[in-house]
Amino acid sequence: PNYVTLPAAERQKARRERLRVAEVARQAGQAIIDTGTHVEILGVQERWWPATIMGRQQDLDGRLVHEVEYDGYPGEQYWHVWTTRSGGL
Repeated sequence: PNYVTLPAAERQKARRERLRVAEVARQAGQAIIDTGTHVEILGVQERWWPATIMGRQQDLDGRLVHEVEYDGYPGEQYWHVWTTRSGGL
C-alpha cells in the first residue's frame, strides 16, 4: 500500500499504569529514561559502555528497571536501575 498505518493508541488503563509506575519511581529517587535514549554506562573497570534504552517495567520488588542493549552486542538485553541520588544518572 502507499500509506503508513499508525500505531495503535495506548489504552487508557495501560497509560494510567505507566504513569503510576513512573510517579512511584520518581518519589523513590529513581531516574526515568525514555525508550530509545542513547546512554553511556560507567562499568566496573571505569570504562564507558555506549548503550540504548530498549524499554522499562516495574520489577517484582516495585523498582523501575530499564532494559538496556549495549552497542556492539545486538540481541543481548540487560536490566538496570538508575537513581538520581548521586547528582545524575
